[in-house]
Amino acid sequence: MELRGTINAGRIVLDDGRELPEGTRITLRVIERADAKRSKAKQKLIARVRATAVKTGIPDLADRHDEFLTGAKPVRSARKRKGRR
Repeated sequence: MELRGTINAGRIVLDDGRELPEGTRITLRVIERADAKRSKAKQKLIARVRATAVKTGIPDLADRHDEFLTGAKPVRSARKRKGRR
């Protein structure tokens, strides 16, 4: 008999909702998830970005990129304003 299921909160939940009797011996074969392949591609992309990244000398560039790209006025976040009252 072959049954399929998913790990949910550390337990195997069978697709058809069936429950096996306590003490039932099973053999488990893990099927690679579809998003695992995407995850490998994502890891390769991250490695490429890291390999080509350059230090800009601007520590908050990610937070202020709109200001640098468009010349927009800087917007202070509520988190920064909260500490300056």
